[in-house]
Amino acid sequence: MTRILIGFAMAVVLALTSGAQSKATEFTFQKVKSEKARMSVEMPGQPEESKTDRGEIFEVKPSLFFTYHVEYLDITDPVIIAMDKSELMKRFRDLIDMDKTIAMDKERSLGDAKVPGREFRVKTSPVADLRVRLYCTEKRMYVLYVEAVNDEDALDSKDADRFFDSFEITAK
Repeated sequence: MTRILIGFAMAVVLALTSGAQSKATEFTFQKVKSEKARMSVEMPGQPEESKTDRGEIFEVKPSLFFTYHVEYLDITDPVIIAMDKSELMKRFRDLIDMDKTIAMDKERSLGDAKVPGREFRVKTSPVADLRVRLYCTEKRMYVLYVEAVNDEDALDSKDADRFFDSFEITAK
């Protein structure tokens, strides 16, 4: 029995650590719209939706190795509403990146309204990487990310670009 358990454990470890097992494949995307979230985005499948105390989360895990995530956070504190949005996004980034493992960090903007944004990458564990985009309106922050396990190159894939580039804020 012990041999079977050890063999099973080895198979799982090999599957999780094998780069060949996790390489990105092209997923089938669908448009996801939410009036309450005031956004639309293309995601690789129907997202699981959940509510938080300040917003909603939309998440798709098309395989063991990839997660596509969008959430919004409503900003209600007058001090934070008055804050410079670029500074707010930097502080949010720093909360995610406690270990200072940022590989890329740049300002972005979204659409004709030039909604302020920021994109960065961070290593969240020895085998997992995130590519994150933040957009901040006056009273709401949108957080988008793709997480890849054992496949940092997947963060630059056509699928990841499609996800990020399809994001739109549909109303203020």
